[in-house]
Amino acid sequence: MKIFQNDKNVLCANFMLQYDAKSWQGITDEFIVRIKPETSLFQLESLCEQYYITKIKENKFDSLSFTITLSKLSTLSIVDLSNLFFETGLFEYSEPNLYHLDVFSSNDPLFSNQWPLNTSNGINVENAWQITEGSSKIKIAVIDEGVDLNHPDLTGNLLSGFDPTGNNTNGGQLLGESHGTACAGIIGASKDNGIGISGVSPKCKIIPVHVSFGNNSQIQWFADAIEWAWQNDADIISNSWKISPPSSAVTIAINNAVNNGRNGLGSIIVVASGNDTSSVSYPANLPNVIAVGASSNNGVKELYSNYGSELDVVAPGGNSNIYTTDITGSDGYDPGNYTSSFSGTSAACPHAAGVLGLILSVNRCLTWQEAKSILELSCDKVGGYCYTTTSNHPNGTWNNKMGYGRINAFKAVQYAHSSQVNTYSNVGGGVDQGAIGFYQWVLSSGGCSNLSAAAYIVSRHEVHKTVSFPYTQSPLIIGTSNGFSSANPNSGNIS
Repeated sequence: MKIFQNDKNVLCANFMLQYDAKSWQGITDEFIVRIKPETSLFQLESLCEQYYITKIKENKFDSLSFTITLSKLSTLSIVDLSNLFFETGLFEYSEPNLYHLDVFSSNDPLFSNQWPLNTSNGINVENAWQITEGSSKIKIAVIDEGVDLNHPDLTGNLLSGFDPTGNNTNGGQLLGESHGTACAGIIGASKDNGIGISGVSPKCKIIPVHVSFGNNSQIQWFADAIEWAWQNDADIISNSWKISPPSSAVTIAINNAVNNGRNGLGSIIVVASGNDTSSVSYPANLPNVIAVGASSNNGVKELYSNYGSELDVVAPGGNSNIYTTDITGSDGYDPGNYTSSFSGTSAACPHAAGVLGLILSVNRCLTWQEAKSILELSCDKVGGYCYTTTSNHPNGTWNNKMGYGRINAFKAVQYAHSSQVNTYSNVGGGVDQGAIGFYQWVLSSGGCSNLSAAAYIVSRHEVHKTVSFPYTQSPLIIGTSNGFSSANPNSGNIS
């Protein structure tokens, strides 16, 4: 260890730590802190000077957070310094910027066709498409290993991305990083383009975010990715990864997303429950995210899929074959542009994210809580499990291995379509301009703009006006009605 630490070509050299049977972390030369509002920058700088720290970097997404780099000459370890800083009472948190190994691993059984999209043993996407195939206004961020920016089945739906790792990929993948491309395909591969597959929400847009380096990642990368995603208009953030132990930085980033994203409606955070046959992993176990477990094509829980009180729903994820997009060429999971070797809760999570894309496509005004409730209320109670009423799960019957059940895209879209029904008993907005009477009926969206086109059923309604006319001869009264507006949300779907 000393030999490596003294090598001028080595940035840092530290031990690996094992948190549980499958979670390994490397100690970097950095730790991250968030000062309390009452703590001054001068106090932070003085503390760093006391321990011979010369490099402090303010986080560009959170002005109270800082990354502190330890000098190779320091006699204290990152863990020791992180603890010392926290014990001063000046910080909301102080934790090592751990380097996590194999956060994107998908070592579960293979599956190779799109059975999840059908109506018999899948999530009923085909029927949902009769209502919507998604809206280009809905943006789904995929925080992962990056996405193949040149994949022919994805390019039409990809937006400009982000890379907090410093590799400047614009959300693209590096060599051998296939996981994110597979997730993106499940969500939003193009439909009816004559090639490959279709995503669950093929007309929604994908924001690729690259947070890895050779299948490994750092806490700050995850936190920055989430912060950037919601600040760049991500409606939904899909996360097919886990880390342990939990991170305060990541938790705060998620809180910021659900509290502030979508102009206060909240970005919807979807997270894979994990593949350890144990309790729901972090951050899927947080109360303000949607934890997604994996189900088979027989509607039962996959053996590996994590479960427990924090589980919300299950979605197709393994031990049967589905296709999804792969890195083009021979550098991905399989030769060619598609793979049949992707599985696990990593596959289940983007199925749920895609259905949420369909939900928001018919009703952008939903808060994150309302969208989550719709996803849960519309689930199918499959697998022969006992679903019961539980006090801390208010959206119907629930089971600790299946959550509210397997997601159903068609039911979810129907629920979302009818969740804001406004009934008006009279014509509003009357304006009397002398002999001219103008009346209008306005469908209000409650302040939420850019609604997707939808069907509006309007009953006949009598419109009358009493006109005072001083002459003997009766006036000519002309009444007109076009029935539809040319403005949003009707524009483009007047039929």
